[in-house]
Amino acid sequence: MHLGFVLRVLCVIQVVWIGTAAATKIGVIYGEEAALAAGGAENAVQLLRAQGIHKLRLYDADSAMLRALGGSSIEVIVGLRNDELVDVGVSKTSAHSWVARNVEAYFPDTKITAIAVGDEILTNKDESLVPFLVPAMRNIHAALAAAGLEQAIKVSTPQSLRLLSTFSPPSLATFDASLSTRVLAPVLEFLSLTESYFMLNLHPFDVQQANPRDLTLGHALYSTESGIDDHVTGLHYANKFEALVDAVYVAMASLNHPELDVVVTEAGWSKDSAANDDPAAVSFHADLLKHIASGTGTPFKPRKGAISTFVQASLLSSLEASTGDVEFLRAPGSAAMDSGVRRKLLADKTWCIAKEGSRTEDLQLALDWACSSTGGQADCRAIQSGQFCFLPNTMRDHASYAFNSYYQKVSWAAGSCDFNGLAEVTSTDPSYPGCLYVSSGSDPTNSTSTTSVATRHQFSLAWLALVLAVTWKLTFM
Repeated sequence: MHLGFVLRVLCVIQVVWIGTAAATKIGVIYGEEAALAAGGAENAVQLLRAQGIHKLRLYDADSAMLRALGGSSIEVIVGLRNDELVDVGVSKTSAHSWVARNVEAYFPDTKITAIAVGDEILTNKDESLVPFLVPAMRNIHAALAAAGLEQAIKVSTPQSLRLLSTFSPPSLATFDASLSTRVLAPVLEFLSLTESYFMLNLHPFDVQQANPRDLTLGHALYSTESGIDDHVTGLHYANKFEALVDAVYVAMASLNHPELDVVVTEAGWSKDSAANDDPAAVSFHADLLKHIASGTGTPFKPRKGAISTFVQASLLSSLEASTGDVEFLRAPGSAAMDSGVRRKLLADKTWCIAKEGSRTEDLQLALDWACSSTGGQADCRAIQSGQFCFLPNTMRDHASYAFNSYYQKVSWAAGSCDFNGLAEVTSTDPSYPGCLYVSSGSDPTNSTSTTSVATRHQFSLAWLALVLAVTWKLTFM
């Protein structure tokens, strides 16, 4: 396995917030390569939790990962593999066994939210699997219903963008006629009846390569013009990612299912990482991130909000080579990463705080370790009696300050905001008048200590308040 690819996969696991609202809209994909890069499930989950990842897609029911995710707040899509499809499709007993083994054994401790039945079955070269897709989905849903989980866990199936026969303009998009009535209609009907959503794997370059004569798609993807105009609706698409998602929305509406939402379960210019160095790939990936960062819907579905999207490793390899708009956290222990991959995606700010409801005794032990010279060596002077952050004098407040001081000191390293499950990453600034919590937007490698930076800032605020008070007295007294 190519080392560079493994390192890029590790970067994927370390993607973090793109704004508070968009944080819940981006997820990562965890497979064999990611497991090797992270050093196993336990390490991977610690890394995910430390970086505030909220969504995860598993290609299969990885027992080690499902077990390790227990107690976290990470929402998980669990995959039912293509080689399991026939057995589950023909046997309700097998479906019940699969759910009992891979869902009930972990839920609700592990927050499973959906089952992805198969992967790109409708465009798979092995057409023998197609007749078993909808029966498998029905049997899995019935098994979830028997366990009382059908409301909490949705059932869907990831499909390729290659299902579309027409792409541009988005308002005229249609599905492949050979699949529409025979297979797609039953899939969409199932999704509608169960209040689920359409799972889309979006790799536009791969679709264009499979359809080289589709000049409309080629123009839409490679055009250097400022966006795409839909001459039918008058909508303007400044974003290619949104144009392709809207094409799927329109195609579903043409089959009488305008109510269905889309979740992009795999996003990237191409599944082939070598193709992601193309300038068009860089442009597309930038569009994808712009959409997520915007927090808004697509032109066709403006009120839906940003599309929930799961990213793959090749996405980050392209972004790493593009403009300076995107930077990544370093991977602890990796010299290649330490040299330049240091800050978070889009430079958003994060803090580490103590979780609500944590036991006082546990917080005290963690705080003692964080502040000790033989432990975390965090700068805890600001929470000493009489200092800026001493009040409120609660264990959670003091622990939050100490945890954050350590988190920033070690440059947000994997697992640095865990403290045996007592801490969590937040994008909400915990600072309050008189007490500043340094954030990940600051440079933790600067020789100035956390407390001295905070002290200077707090002193400036205090001095400004004093000047204003004196001025007010001289003016009005």
